[in-house]
Amino acid sequence: MEKKQERCKYFSQEYLLRNLLSINALQNLLFCVPKAAVLHGKSVGFALQNSRFRNVKTQLSVF
Repeated sequence: MEKKQERCKYFSQEYLLRNLLSINALQNLLFCVPKAAVLHGKSVGFALQNSRFRNVKTQLSVF
């Protein structure tokens, strides 16, 4: 009887570990994809802002 409980205990721990790993993988997918899109949008926004700043700076240095 004790062996059966021990085996059941290990089975439930293994099942829980697999479940946590799959949940972790899904959370990473759900978080990383939108995060990458947001970061790309931010970098594009900063690039536009920097180019506008450079354009104004060159126009001011001409005068």
